[in-house]
Amino acid sequence: MSTSTQPKQTILCLGATGGCCLNFLIRALQEGHTVSALVRTETKLVNLLKENKVSDDLLKDLTIVQGNSKNEADMAKALQLNGQVVDLIMSGIGAVPKFKNLMPTIEDPTICADTMTTLFKSLTAIRESSPSSYKRPILVGISTTGISEFGRDLPLAMIPVYNVLASVPHADKKLMEKLIKTEGNKEGGLLSGWVIVRASFLEMGTKDVGWEKLKVGVEENGKPMPKSAIGWTISRPDVGRWIYGALVQDKEGRMRERYLNKCVGITS
Repeated sequence: MSTSTQPKQTILCLGATGGCCLNFLIRALQEGHTVSALVRTETKLVNLLKENKVSDDLLKDLTIVQGNSKNEADMAKALQLNGQVVDLIMSGIGAVPKFKNLMPTIEDPTICADTMTTLFKSLTAIRESSPSSYKRPILVGISTTGISEFGRDLPLAMIPVYNVLASVPHADKKLMEKLIKTEGNKEGGLLSGWVIVRASFLEMGTKDVGWEKLKVGVEENGKPMPKSAIGWTISRPDVGRWIYGALVQDKEGRMRERYLNKCVGITS
């Protein structure tokens, strides 16, 4: 049971069965927040949560919507708890890697961008149906290093690796980021704020170092990510826990204010 005195929020998790978002979700439930999760298979999420010792009592604060993140009706249902749009949307959407004609790709090459398009269409429909009561959420999107417009944010040796293995998912993440920034920076837009979290390489087996020990940098004012925040790998649990710790658990709002409406790089 939570002993935290922080204000409780309503949260939507997209991609909740992935390691980053799953660990964020677990922490949010442990701290007493009310969470909605849009997933393709409800039993998969429930089993993952139970494997991570999430009790049935905590699961009472979780609403699972089984559906597709590219379906507007499913998205609209997941976006609303108690008749209101959630306070925060956490997107850890991604696709399973595969090989096609001996070249690396992903199952759904546009899943991240398509999800954002669906999200914004659903939020638009909700606002148009009840403009006076519409509440603008904060959107957090997990992205990747290697796609910055303002300079290198990963070790030099990683560049050829990313060029070979990640060109397809990187194109999807780039478009996702563009969609988030375009909507998020509109005057009177659908969002009250956004954060793009660019995690370094999510390698299986990377040791957790603890979210408070991660190297963090902010891309701002057209300047590249600080060299002090450039690294090789990061664990999925550390990504999810950092997002929770920095953007939700942050009681005084200082970290959240620092990172709001910016691209943030994190690495071990």
